[in-house]
Amino acid sequence: MRPWLRAAAGMFLVAASARALLGPDRHVQVLAGAEVLFAVLYAWPRAPRWADAGLLAVMAVALLAHAARGELAYVPAAAAIAIAALWPPRAVRAEDPEDGQALRVFLLRGPGEFPHRSHLRVARLYLSQLPLGEAIERFGMDLRRFARAKGAAAKYHQTITVAFLLLMRARLADAPAGEGFDAFLARNPDLASAGCLKAFYSEAALASELARRDFLFPDRVASAP
Repeated sequence: MRPWLRAAAGMFLVAASARALLGPDRHVQVLAGAEVLFAVLYAWPRAPRWADAGLLAVMAVALLAHAARGELAYVPAAAAIAIAALWPPRAVRAEDPEDGQALRVFLLRGPGEFPHRSHLRVARLYLSQLPLGEAIERFGMDLRRFARAKGAAAKYHQTITVAFLLLMRARLADAPAGEGFDAFLARNPDLASAGCLKAFYSEAALASELARRDFLFPDRVASAP
């Protein structure tokens, strides 16, 4: 929903500013040109993060320009509120080149394979950099988008996704400072297989449509922490 709202807001501002480009006032033309430029960038699905700040700054200048003439600019005011409401969340970053490659594939910013090991790489980045609730929400949302883009939307499984994230978060709690992914996986080799969830879930539970659609609590007690 957010990309569509951004695209709609950006294209609306482009249309609202187009006529001002043909007006006689040179200052208005410059401001309208800047608004069109940043609005187009803002509407782009892969817009750089600075596009939001740039468009918001243009709206602020427009508001000040109208206020200096004793006017209230409703469109820039509404646009500024919308830009603030749709402000992009903090980006997940990768320092390790292999983590970076996996993250680019996951976010549909580059080609490549995305096996289970890459799932773990990216999940670790989300869990290390975001609060747990936000990590679960954003990873799940991005994984669903990735699955849809690859024509595999039906493969998304809510319980498996959330259970893996919770299990990984528990393992990260006692991770040594500066531990890389390879060292993390060597310390937790069971995570390399989706079968590690069998210690917590029966096959019947994971195979249910309810588990695929919503998160289910484990129906087994793990034999080891």
